[in-house]
Amino acid sequence: MMHFTRGKVIAILSICLFGLLACLPNFLSQPTLNSFPSFLPQSKIALGLDLRGGAHVLAAMDVEELRRDWFEKLREQVRAALRKEAVQFSLSNSPVGIVVKLTKPEDMDKATKALRPIAQPIADAALTGSSVLDVDVRREGTDTIVLAPTNAGIQSRITQALGSAVEIVRNRCDPGGNKEMVVQRQGTDRLLLQAPGIENVKELEPCFDVAKLTFHLLHPTMGVEEARGRIPAGY
Repeated sequence: MMHFTRGKVIAILSICLFGLLACLPNFLSQPTLNSFPSFLPQSKIALGLDLRGGAHVLAAMDVEELRRDWFEKLREQVRAALRKEAVQFSLSNSPVGIVVKLTKPEDMDKATKALRPIAQPIADAALTGSSVLDVDVRREGTDTIVLAPTNAGIQSRITQALGSAVEIVRNRCDPGGNKEMVVQRQGTDRLLLQAPGIENVKELEPCFDVAKLTFHLLHPTMGVEEARGRIPAGY
């Protein structure tokens, strides 16, 4: 037969009593809990989606919009790089990328050298220890350069955008991390949100609001009010 000292008995009973007090709020209504003294436990166990029910949302990323934004950034990079080298050119979009048409074919070498740094290396998950470029810069003919985003480049940007979206949605919907929400990537271009206790999916719409911050440099010879009405050609 086991014997316990008085101190051990008191400690065991105290732990059991504390456990009962910690579980008690789960069996009481919120008004009753509000009437309890502040030093008593009042937090309830957060039930998950399987026990409590709730909303299940699967959101898809607009890959085409992502591609358009990237193309626009590439155009700005091309303009800046060629203007710095005083190369005359015209730009157009094609299904594969940005097409640069040189006014003077003799500028081909200088233009190609200026545009090469736009392509950035990215890790290729399929090839351990290797990297590929996110943009393919190639010559076509004697006066044309094409900048074509690669599949690896597109996938890299989708992965980065989804990673950011997961953090943003989690911070918006569950900033304290105590609502037992599931926010994670699903597949290659989707985001999964599971929210226990939410019956109306519209309550989650603010979590997916899109915000975009852009910066626009003024022409060095113009003020803000003047730029709003008339923008110099090429800017």
